[in-house]
Amino acid sequence: MSILSTIFVLLSFVALAVYGVIGYKKGDLAYSLSILPFLAAILVNTVLPGRSAPQIGLLAVLLMLSFAFLLRQEDTLFTRIMTYSMIAVSLCFSIFSAITANTEFLGPVDGSNVVTYIAMYYSIFTPVLISGTYALTYHIKLVRAK
Repeated sequence: MSILSTIFVLLSFVALAVYGVIGYKKGDLAYSLSILPFLAAILVNTVLPGRSAPQIGLLAVLLMLSFAFLLRQEDTLFTRIMTYSMIAVSLCFSIFSAITANTEFLGPVDGSNVVTYIAMYYSIFTPVLISGTYALTYHIKLVRAK
Protein backbone atom coordinates (compact mmCIF):
# COMPACT_ATOMS: atom_id res chain seq x y z
CA MET A 1 0.00 0.00 0.00
CA SER A 2 2.86 2.41 0.71
CA ILE A 3 4.21 1.75 -2.81
CA LEU A 4 0.83 2.87 -4.19
CA SER A 5 1.05 5.99 -2.05
CA THR A 6 4.53 6.74 -3.36
CA ILE A 7 3.35 6.25 -6.95
CA PHE A 8 0.49 8.73 -6.49
CA VAL A 9 2.78 11.28 -4.83
CA LEU A 10 5.21 10.98 -7.73
CA LEU A 11 2.30 11.31 -10.17
CA SER A 12 1.28 14.47 -8.33
CA PHE A 13 4.72 15.98 -8.89
CA VAL A 14 4.71 14.90 -12.55
CA ALA A 15 1.20 16.30 -13.07
CA LEU A 16 2.27 19.63 -11.55
CA ALA A 17 5.36 19.71 -13.77
CA VAL A 18 3.36 18.90 -16.90
CA TYR A 19 0.79 21.54 -16.00
CA GLY A 20 3.55 24.07 -15.39
CA VAL A 21 5.20 23.40 -18.74
CA ILE A 22 2.29 22.87 -21.13
CA GLY A 23 -0.95 22.45 -19.21
CA TYR A 24 -1.45 26.12 -18.40
CA LYS A 25 -2.02 26.71 -22.13
CA LYS A 26 -4.80 24.14 -22.18
CA GLY A 27 -7.11 25.82 -19.67
CA ASP A 28 -8.97 24.86 -16.52
CA LEU A 29 -9.50 21.19 -17.37
CA ALA A 30 -5.74 20.56 -17.40
CA TYR A 31 -5.45 22.26 -14.02
CA SER A 32 -8.25 20.15 -12.57
CA LEU A 33 -6.71 16.96 -13.95
CA SER A 34 -3.36 17.83 -12.34
CA ILE A 35 -5.05 17.84 -8.92
CA LEU A 36 -6.48 14.31 -9.20
CA PRO A 37 -3.22 12.40 -8.42
CA PHE A 38 -2.85 14.46 -5.22
CA LEU A 39 -6.40 13.51 -4.19
CA ALA A 40 -5.60 9.85 -4.87
CA ALA A 41 -2.38 10.13 -2.83
CA ILE A 42 -4.28 11.60 0.13
CA LEU A 43 -6.94 8.88 -0.09
CA VAL A 44 -4.35 6.09 -0.19
CA ASN A 45 -2.44 7.64 2.73
CA THR A 46 -5.65 7.87 4.74
CA VAL A 47 -6.18 4.12 4.60
CA LEU A 48 -2.55 3.11 5.18
CA PRO A 49 -2.12 0.87 8.21
CA GLY A 50 -0.27 2.35 11.15
CA ARG A 51 -1.82 5.81 10.92
CA SER A 52 -2.92 7.30 14.22
CA ALA A 53 -6.36 8.82 14.70
CA PRO A 54 -5.06 12.43 14.48
CA GLN A 55 -3.23 11.62 11.24
CA ILE A 56 -6.33 10.04 9.72
CA GLY A 57 -8.44 13.00 10.82
CA LEU A 58 -6.03 15.55 9.37
CA LEU A 59 -5.77 13.61 6.11
CA ALA A 60 -9.57 13.39 5.89
CA VAL A 61 -9.85 17.16 6.38
CA LEU A 62 -7.12 17.71 3.77
CA LEU A 63 -9.00 15.45 1.36
CA MET A 64 -12.23 17.42 1.87
CA LEU A 65 -10.44 20.75 1.44
CA SER A 66 -8.74 19.50 -1.72
CA PHE A 67 -12.08 18.36 -3.17
CA ALA A 68 -13.60 21.73 -2.36
CA PHE A 69 -10.59 23.40 -3.98
CA LEU A 70 -11.05 21.27 -7.08
CA LEU A 71 -14.79 21.81 -7.41
CA ARG A 72 -15.13 25.52 -6.61
CA GLN A 73 -12.47 27.09 -8.84
CA GLU A 74 -14.80 29.84 -10.08
CA ASP A 75 -15.26 31.37 -6.62
CA THR A 76 -11.93 33.15 -6.15
CA LEU A 77 -12.24 34.11 -2.48
CA PHE A 78 -13.48 30.67 -1.43
CA THR A 79 -10.74 28.94 -3.42
CA ARG A 80 -8.03 31.12 -1.90
CA ILE A 81 -9.32 30.27 1.56
CA MET A 82 -9.24 26.58 0.59
CA THR A 83 -5.63 26.83 -0.58
CA TYR A 84 -4.50 28.47 2.65
CA SER A 85 -6.48 25.91 4.64
CA MET A 86 -4.89 23.06 2.66
CA ILE A 87 -1.45 24.41 3.50
CA ALA A 88 -2.30 24.82 7.19
CA VAL A 89 -3.83 21.33 7.55
CA SER A 90 -1.02 19.64 5.64
CA LEU A 91 1.52 21.52 7.76
CA CYS A 92 -0.22 20.31 10.95
CA PHE A 93 -0.23 16.75 9.56
CA SER A 94 3.45 16.92 8.63
CA ILE A 95 4.58 18.41 11.93
CA PHE A 96 2.57 15.85 13.91
CA SER A 97 3.93 13.03 11.72
CA ALA A 98 7.50 14.29 12.08
CA ILE A 99 7.18 14.45 15.87
CA THR A 100 5.66 10.97 16.13
CA ALA A 101 7.80 9.33 13.41
CA ASN A 102 9.34 6.02 14.36
CA THR A 103 13.01 6.34 13.46
CA GLU A 104 14.28 3.39 15.50
CA PHE A 105 14.61 1.18 12.43
CA LEU A 106 16.95 3.75 10.81
CA GLY A 107 19.56 3.50 13.54
CA PRO A 108 21.63 6.38 14.92
CA VAL A 109 22.10 9.51 12.84
CA ASP A 110 25.59 9.28 11.47
CA GLY A 111 27.30 10.01 8.17
CA SER A 112 26.16 6.75 6.57
CA ASN A 113 22.40 7.26 6.86
CA VAL A 114 21.86 11.03 6.95
CA VAL A 115 20.41 10.86 3.44
CA THR A 116 17.87 8.31 4.65
CA TYR A 117 16.73 10.64 7.43
CA ILE A 118 16.48 13.56 5.00
CA ALA A 119 14.44 11.47 2.56
CA MET A 120 12.10 10.31 5.31
CA TYR A 121 11.40 13.82 6.60
CA TYR A 122 11.12 15.14 3.05
CA SER A 123 8.41 12.57 2.38
CA ILE A 124 6.63 13.59 5.58
CA PHE A 125 6.52 17.23 4.42
CA THR A 126 5.51 16.42 0.82
CA PRO A 127 1.81 17.32 1.38
CA VAL A 128 2.88 20.83 2.43
CA LEU A 129 4.98 21.23 -0.71
CA ILE A 130 2.21 20.03 -2.99
CA SER A 131 -0.50 22.11 -1.25
CA GLY A 132 1.73 25.17 -1.44
CA THR A 133 2.42 24.53 -5.11
CA TYR A 134 -1.30 24.30 -5.85
CA ALA A 135 -1.82 27.59 -4.03
CA LEU A 136 0.93 29.22 -6.08
CA THR A 137 -0.34 27.82 -9.37
CA TYR A 138 -3.87 28.96 -8.58
CA HIS A 139 -2.68 32.49 -7.84
CA ILE A 140 -0.59 32.53 -11.03
CA LYS A 141 -3.58 31.21 -12.96
CA LEU A 142 -5.66 34.13 -11.62
CA VAL A 143 -3.03 36.67 -12.56
CA ARG A 144 -2.68 35.18 -16.04
CA ALA A 145 -6.46 35.31 -16.51
CA LYS A 146 -6.61 39.06 -15.86
